[in-house]
Amino acid sequence: MARVKICRKPDCHNTTPYEQDNSYCEIHKAMYRPKPEFKPKSSYERKRQQREYNANKRDKEANEFYHNKTWKHLSQQDSSNKLCSHASVVDVQVQPKVI
Repeated sequence: MARVKICRKPDCHNTTPYEQDNSYCEIHKAMYRPKPEFKPKSSYERKRQQREYNANKRDKEANEFYHNKTWKHLSQQDSSNKLCSHASVVDVQVQPKVI
């Protein structure tokens, strides 16, 4: 017996061949919308989009914080000394933004 699958339309119990890309039966085949082909972005395009986001959309205060010397120093520390999201370091004056 050939493998079959059930139509994706709710309450429709018609079968379609398993090899068929369209997972709807002959009655509901107009509902099928093929997925667009996935095209991974090049590293150049990804970096360009990140630069644009950082320059135009990201919160300016947050962007300045993550690019300052204090944050870079704290993020370099080993994992045993990582700060939780509610902690503050008094000696370097870093405190999370209260939402």
